[in-house]
Amino acid sequence: MRNDLLIGTGILGYLVFLLYIYMNILSSKATFPAEVHFPDIKVKPVPNKIIPQQVHISYHSINSSTLVFTLKENANNCTITYLNYTKNISQPTNILRNSYIYKIILDSLPENIEISYEISCCKGENTFSKSSNFMSHPGLSENVSILVLGDWSTSNIGDIENDQHTLIPKQHVLSAILKEATPFTSIWHLGDIAYDLYSNYGSRGDEFLNDLEPLISKIPYMPVVGNHEISEIFKDFTNRFSVPLFYSLPIGKATIIAISSEFDYYLMKPESFPYDHAIFNYLKHQQMTWLNDTLSSIDRNEFPWVIVMGHKPLYCSPNRWSTMIMKNCGIQAKVMRETFEEIFVKFKVDLYLSGHVHLYERVFPVSFGKMHKNYEKEEKVFINPDAPIHIINGVAGNLENTKIVFNVTDHPKEWSALISESLGYGILKIVNSTHLHYKQFAFGNTQNDEITEDLYSLKRLEDYFWIIKNAL
Repeated sequence: MRNDLLIGTGILGYLVFLLYIYMNILSSKATFPAEVHFPDIKVKPVPNKIIPQQVHISYHSINSSTLVFTLKENANNCTITYLNYTKNISQPTNILRNSYIYKIILDSLPENIEISYEISCCKGENTFSKSSNFMSHPGLSENVSILVLGDWSTSNIGDIENDQHTLIPKQHVLSAILKEATPFTSIWHLGDIAYDLYSNYGSRGDEFLNDLEPLISKIPYMPVVGNHEISEIFKDFTNRFSVPLFYSLPIGKATIIAISSEFDYYLMKPESFPYDHAIFNYLKHQQMTWLNDTLSSIDRNEFPWVIVMGHKPLYCSPNRWSTMIMKNCGIQAKVMRETFEEIFVKFKVDLYLSGHVHLYERVFPVSFGKMHKNYEKEEKVFINPDAPIHIINGVAGNLENTKIVFNVTDHPKEWSALISESLGYGILKIVNSTHLHYKQFAFGNTQNDEITEDLYSLKRLEDYFWIIKNAL
């Protein structure tokens, strides 16, 4: 009887242990080793694991771009061919969980031409290839357009164990972007990527980048880090993408600067990541030194427009009916202003684009909480504004459920020009040295509308504005 009891207790303990392992595997917050080995289980290799996937292009400089792709099994060798060049790479740049990630700089690229490329990877006697083409950097020419959006997932439903995630399918904008008739040269994603890149042992990030591959293997994709990328000190962001946490790039007649809004996270949510306070503070110091040097070195005759992109806004209208908006537009926006506003005003930043709040909001030129001119709500043309215009564009389609309320306030701030709940994205056109044009396209009424197969048919112009620089 005692032996039976011991055996039964042992079996129960073993089952509890297996349940614990299973629940941790389901948890998006769990930390896993690079590989998990189970004894006496022989898994036959799947040949297509060395087919390149998650292929995407990002700008590296005016005359170079970075090609990134992932294999699910390490290859003996990969070859990349483009123009008249061949590059061989025998080892992945990064290994992330069960992914082998390759990053190759394609250099010596002429500006503004279509570049064809092929990736070939071999394992033993098997070779797998994938080819595509993309447009190189547009250079410093006029009439350059970029697509801007934030807070974007393509998964429709979220994680069952996450009480903030939707289990009712939600719409997102990918199908509309694939049909977008307005030409654009690159896509700038203002943080909160996939919801989340690391979820389900990284499978959600894999799914997102595979969903986007038909788009971002042809059009350069420029991600900006957000709070959903913080996990393990931005581990997935820095491994999956070729861009750093903060960077700048000349495009057309503008310098575009991507910043991290996340190094002040401990001031915004002090209960989160308490042990990472020191490294966040170090990264903040590095970024602010770099940002000051970058802004002070821009030749405003060559690049009259300075556009900054980040995840969290400096200005957004609070809404007393939404706890989340009150946090986003209260303490978090206040910390953002304390960190960045003085340097933005000092160096005459023209436009700041952000996401985070799952609304579209345009803010009139404002600095230190004040407008220096009384603007009419319908005003769309801003001539020599004396402060940055702020855009919040967090409406590409997220995975949060209706418990997380994001709706239009009844009492917008006096500096708020327009607020909308509709799904959408923006296209920013750097026309020339004197004109900048922005359009916001919207789809449906809210981000919780029923899914439609032809989202693009619902497209409408939600908002637009011009910034004009005249000689003073």
